[in-house]
Amino acid sequence: MKTLILKNDLRPGVLPETLVDALLPVTSGYELILLPGDETGAELAVRLAAKTGGSAMTQVRALERSGAGLLVRRKVYSGHILAAVTLTRPPFFLSADRQIEDAAELIHGDMEGEEKTLSALTDAKPQLPDSCITPLPKASGLTDARIVIAVGRGIRSKANIQYAQELADALGAALGGSRPVIMNAWLPMQQQIGVSGSLIHPDLCIVLGASGAPAFFAGIEGARTIIAVNSDPDAPIMKKADACICGDWKDVVSALVTILK
Repeated sequence: MKTLILKNDLRPGVLPETLVDALLPVTSGYELILLPGDETGAELAVRLAAKTGGSAMTQVRALERSGAGLLVRRKVYSGHILAAVTLTRPPFFLSADRQIEDAAELIHGDMEGEEKTLSALTDAKPQLPDSCITPLPKASGLTDARIVIAVGRGIRSKANIQYAQELADALGAALGGSRPVIMNAWLPMQQQIGVSGSLIHPDLCIVLGASGAPAFFAGIEGARTIIAVNSDPDAPIMKKADACICGDWKDVVSALVTILK
């Protein structure tokens, strides 16, 4: 399996989304692309897979060939369970578990690959000396927010994020998303809500287009009040929320923003 190992030598604060276009031609022709276990590596894995139509997985602890696909093992549910997932759609973009210092440790057998650094492949600058002061990535604010807008796969596209953001701005709320939203690169990874993201405790959580899967609901169940907006009256979230609105989420958001303005 033709493998590329990307090493992160970039300074803190470089936004992963600015690197995607430069990396697409570089990763072309490789079946397996391994990235480091930091936030940059994890977000690049998801964004590159979305752009190429391949498969992505983050926090990978082990991998092996499985027929025409790839068997990947990663911890889930806050690290309490080791899950095995078979990926069948190449190219495979994987970021290593945070405890693995070098993604090259994951490869074995016929996966022997080529190593390259991100600074050599993009216009971004390499890591500066420790004495330099660099800005920290902007925090999502989800854990401290009194009001949270949580979006799910039902919003249908990245373009529709703007409507949820308008409602968040009107309410002074933080915006977060379910795992499918993050895996589709509709929102940055630091805005993920659920067992593999933030566990939030706001006064009010408005859920737009999320079915209410257990892993997602675990992230919002600490909210004092949950209002669910979903076009499916039988969606699990409709049974768990304190109040429900059955209808198109975009119509509801539009009406709320109009009222708030």
